[in-house]
Order: sequence, then C-alpha cells, then structure tokens
Amino acid sequence: SEQNGNWIVEKVVMSRSARILMEGWVRIPGDAF
Repeated sequence: SEQNGNWIVEKVVMSRSARILMEGWVRIPGDAF
C-alpha cells in the first residue's frame, strides 16, 4: 500500500506540473502577441 500511495502522489505532482506548463504555454504566446 505504501508503494501505491507513492505512485498516487507522483501522479498528482506530474498532473499538477503538467497543468502549470500548459498554462505557461498558453499565457506566454498570448502575452507575446
């Protein structure tokens, strides 16, 4: 169960960082143009 918990945390962190990257990619071109 401990390994499964770490996997869940890892997945949450990945999705959160991916969301931040996506927002960054959306905002940067918008500010550039």
